[in-house]
Amino acid sequence: MANHDFPGSDEAFRFAQEGKIHEALACYDKALQSNPKNDVILNNKAIALISLGRYEESLACSKRAISINPYEAGVWINKGIALERLERLPEAVDALEQAVVI
Repeated sequence: MANHDFPGSDEAFRFAQEGKIHEALACYDKALQSNPKNDVILNNKAIALISLGRYEESLACSKRAISINPYEAGVWINKGIALERLERLPEAVDALEQAVVI
């Protein structure tokens, strides 16, 4: 499992809390350059993308995070949310059920 702290994590969190989602995304992208297999960063990026209505991109981040750490329920939840927003309901249900199993 990846570490929840990464270079820029405090700054990204602060930006997200202030509603500066584009700035938070820039922090996540920078962090991913040096640590591309960090499921926590990918999950945080997925959440930010959902808030911007960029569901396909969020889904891609969630899938990458799941390939790294399939045992993190939050990633499955965010995958389910992205799928639901894309109106892919059977897949959304599957993802959310996986989160419950975890």
